[in-house]
Amino acid sequence: MLEAKVHNLLKSLCQQRKFHCDWLHSFTMARMVARGLRLKDSTIIQTGVSHSHYCLSYLIPLLLSEDSEILVASTPLCQTLFHQQIPLLQQHLNSSKQISPHKPATPEKKTLYLLNYDSWLDYIFSFPSFQNDRQSTSFPTTILVEAERLPDILSSYFTRQISPSDWYFIIPQLPPSQQEYFRQNLVQLTKSILSHPLNRYNSYLLEEDEIYLLLRLGEILRDNNIFIPENVAQFFQTFHSREGEYVHYFSFSRQEGYFYLKATPINLKTIFGQVWPRGKFIIIGSHLDSEKTPRDYGRKIGLNPEDFTCLKFPPPRQSKPLKLYIPSHFPLPNTPIFATKTSQEITSLINTTRVNHCPIVVIIDDIPLQSQITASLAASFGSRVRLNETILAENSIIVCSTSYWLKHQEEFSNPQYNPRLIIMPTLPIPSVENPLVAAQVNLLKKQKKDWFRLYLLPTAIQSLQRITQPLRQYGGVLVLLDGRVNCRGYGNTILQALEPYIRIQDYTHQNLGKAMIDGI
Repeated sequence: MLEAKVHNLLKSLCQQRKFHCDWLHSFTMARMVARGLRLKDSTIIQTGVSHSHYCLSYLIPLLLSEDSEILVASTPLCQTLFHQQIPLLQQHLNSSKQISPHKPATPEKKTLYLLNYDSWLDYIFSFPSFQNDRQSTSFPTTILVEAERLPDILSSYFTRQISPSDWYFIIPQLPPSQQEYFRQNLVQLTKSILSHPLNRYNSYLLEEDEIYLLLRLGEILRDNNIFIPENVAQFFQTFHSREGEYVHYFSFSRQEGYFYLKATPINLKTIFGQVWPRGKFIIIGSHLDSEKTPRDYGRKIGLNPEDFTCLKFPPPRQSKPLKLYIPSHFPLPNTPIFATKTSQEITSLINTTRVNHCPIVVIIDDIPLQSQITASLAASFGSRVRLNETILAENSIIVCSTSYWLKHQEEFSNPQYNPRLIIMPTLPIPSVENPLVAAQVNLLKKQKKDWFRLYLLPTAIQSLQRITQPLRQYGGVLVLLDGRVNCRGYGNTILQALEPYIRIQDYTHQNLGKAMIDGI
C-alpha cells in the first residue's frame, strides 16, 4: 500500500540524515497525502509550520505514485523544487516519474506536472469541462501548497484592470466626431477621482456618479464597435454581472495624475466554486483557519470543507516556545499619544537586543505611523533600518507591513537570519480604508451578519498565526503593543489562537533581553 511504502522510505531518509526532517508530524502528513492520492480523496491539511518543514511529506508520495498529478506552488518555490529538491529526492528514491514544468495538453501516464498558480488557473479554465458543461472529464489530482495564499492569489487573478495606457490606445480608434466627447467624459471622471481625500492605500471604491461616467464611456465604445484590448472588455463586462458580485474601485498616483480602474470579485464562490467538484484536491497550508474544518477559509475560495477530509496538526511542543509580551498599560491606537509612545517603546526595545545578531522585524500596517516609526528608528540606528526590504544582514531592523512580511518571511528561514524579535504596534486587523475590505464589510452588513467576528477578526488571527511561525521555531519574542488585547472582549480569542506561549509578565527591558538570549 502506498501509505506504508511512503512511511518506510521517509523513515529511511530521516535515519540516514540525507534530508532535513525534524517536524514531529512529518510521517502522519506523508501518510495522509499518500492516502489522498491512492483513494482520490480530497483533503485539507493545516500544518501549523512553514513550507520548509513539510515539503518531504508531499513530495515523496507524489514521486512514488503511479498516477499523474499536478503540483501547484508559487513561482520561486516551483523553481527550487524543479531544479534542486525533486532531482535530489528522485535520486535517493530511485524514482522514474517524469517531471514536467508545462501545462498538460493531455495528461501523460506517471507524470508530475509542476505549475505556478497563474499557469494552473490558465490551465483549468481552458479545460474542456469548462468550455462544454456536457463533458464530464476531470483534471488530474492536484496538490496545492502554501495554500494560505490562495484567497489573495485568486482575487488577484480574477481582477480586471484598465491602465492609463489603455485610454491612449482606445481614443485614436474612435471616429473623430466621438473622440472629443469621449475625452470630455474621461476628463470629468479623472477630476472626480482626483478629488478624493487622501487615505493610506491611495485606493477607493468608485462612487455612483463615477460608475455612471464609466458606463457612458462603455456605451461609446460599444456603439462605435471598435477594437479594444481584452482587459478593457473584461472590465466593462463586470458591470453586467449579478449585483454585488464585483467590487469596482480605483487606485492612483496623485503626483503623476494616473489612475487604474479595477474590478475584483467579492464572492469567489460564483466564479471559482465550480472548480472544486470537477477534480480531487489536496490543499496544504500553514494556517488556513482557527478550526479543523476551515469554514471561513472555504467561504473565501468557494469550497465546502465538508466535502474534504480535514486535518489540523497541533502546534509542536518545542523546548523554546513563543514568548509573548503585551504591556499592561499602553495607549490605545486611536489616542493622540499612541504614535509618540510607540516610537519610544520600540527604540527602547531594540536597544536591549544588541546581543542578538538576527534581524528585528517591526510590522506596521498604518502607512503614516510606519513612516514616522521608520524615520525615528533611522535617526537612532542609521543604515540598520530597512523599509520593506528583505536584505539578509546581521542586526538589520526591517520595518514592513503585514502583507509584505507574510510574502517574504520564508526568505528568513536560515537560522542565522531568522528573527528572534517581532514587534507589532497594532493588531493586523484589516482596515476598512482598503476598498476590498470595505466591500466585504458592506456585504456582511447587508446580510445582517457580524462582519467583525466573521471577517475582520478571523483574518487578523490567521495573520498572527503565520507571523509567529519563525518565532516558535527558535523561541523568539512577539511584542504586541496594542492595548485592545487587554481591554476588548475579543482579546481572549486572540490569545487562545496564539497558544502555546509563555507570557512575559513583570516586564523590564532587561527581562526581555534575557528572554531573547535564552531563545538564541
